Amino acid sequence: VFADELGALGAAERHRALDALATVSSWATWDTLRQECDNDAEHARATLARLVRAVLADLPTQMPGGG
Repeated sequence: VFADELGALGAAERHRALDALATVSSWATWDTLRQECDNDAEHARATLARLVRAVLADLPTQMPGGG
């Protein structure tokens, strides 16, 4: 799904980005939002979408070695 964004990164940065995306989209995150934070499904979905957008927005904008 994020091949273009991730493909532009060096190996170490791609690994960090994948870790971040895996964390924010994990069942544990969903369960925390639903059970511990007592959010309904729509609120939890919107929060997860915001988290994924934040991770993607934080990716470097230049190709490795691009100066």
